Amino acid sequence: MSAKLKRYENRLGIKGWLGGGRWGIDRYAYTLHRVTGLAILGYFLLHICVTALRVKGIYLWTKGQMLDHRFFQVGEFLIFLCFAFHAMNGLRLVLVELGLSRIRLMTDNPKRLIGLRSFGLEVVERVPLARG
Repeated sequence: MSAKLKRYENRLGIKGWLGGGRWGIDRYAYTLHRVTGLAILGYFLLHICVTALRVKGIYLWTKGQMLDHRFFQVGEFLIFLCFAFHAMNGLRLVLVELGLSRIRLMTDNPKRLIGLRSFGLEVVERVPLARG
């Protein structure tokens, strides 16, 4: 007896593929987490190659050399942004994995609420800080 495969209609087409369709912010954060992880890995491998060349006496970061170009300066800034996002999203994943997706927050700053909500953490109560 053969099992009949259940097929689902793809009503979103290419628009759903590009726009994500039914994906939530978590899915985009997951995808960006993977991409930033690969970018950090690529930077790490390039760093090992440059360091190995330094051992052989080839200095690529001195004035006028390859790593002195504007392209690499912008690349270092982008790597910093990748690292910052990767670290914050990793912290969010640890909190969610530990079951801390609903939290009480002690703050007077409403901007922190927006930042935490964008990371998928639900603030159930906001406790104002005691003054005095």
